[in-house]
Amino acid sequence: MAMDAAWIAVIGTLGGVALTALASLQSARLTVNSQRAAAQRLHDAHEKLRDERRAAFVTYLSAYQALNSRAVEKIEGPSAHDVVGRFGDKESNAFSRAYQELLIMAERPETVEAARVATAALWEMVEAVPSGVEAFREAEQRAQAPRRRFRAEM
Repeated sequence: MAMDAAWIAVIGTLGGVALTALASLQSARLTVNSQRAAAQRLHDAHEKLRDERRAAFVTYLSAYQALNSRAVEKIEGPSAHDVVGRFGDKESNAFSRAYQELLIMAERPETVEAARVATAALWEMVEAVPSGVEAFREAEQRAQAPRRRFRAEM
C-alpha cells in the first residue's frame, strides 16, 4: 500500500510538471503569434503611409506640371480657354491643395524645405507671365534647380 501511495505521488508530480510544461509552451506560442501579428500590423501601417506619401508626391508633381504648362501656354500666346480674370485658376487651386497635402504627408524636414523652395520658384514663374517672355524664361530657368532638388529629396 505504501508503494501505491508513492507511485501516486510520483505520477501526480510528473503529471503536474507535464501540464505546466504544456501550459508554458502554449503561452509562448500565443506570445510569439501576438508579437508576429503586431509586427505585421506595424508593417502594414508603414506600407499604407508610404503609399499615401507617394500619392501626395505624385499629386504635387502633377499639379506642379499642370500649372507650369498653363503658364507656358499663356506666355506663348493667348488661348481659346482663357476666361476673364486670372489665368490658371483651376490649376492654381489644384496645385495649392496638392502642396498643402504634401506638407502634411512629407516625413523629412529636408523634403518640406525643398518643396517650399520649388513651390516659391513656380509661383515666381506664374507671377512673371504678365511681365513677358523674357521675365518668364528667367524665372523658368531659376525654377529648374529647386525642382530637381525637390525630386531628389523625395
